[in-house]
Amino acid sequence: RDQPRSRGLGDVYKRQELPDVAFLNERHFVQGDRGCSEWTLEATRPDGSKLEVDGCDLFTFDRGKIRVKNSLLKNRQ
Repeated sequence: RDQPRSRGLGDVYKRQELPDVAFLNERHFVQGDRGCSEWTLEATRPDGSKLEVDGCDLFTFDRGKIRVKNSLLKNRQ
């Protein structure tokens, strides 16, 4: 699963007609076999309203590869 983030959640939002989707405020850390990536997703909906979502991805690594990835999202509105 060597895919950049834009081929994941960002692609889902782009398919929902949010072509300006962007990940901002990214923060990352790794400790041992665990890692965390925090971010804010911002986009404009087709009706012109703003979409803002805070999220984080929690990773478990095994021999340098991602074994488990869990994503948590919180709509800011």
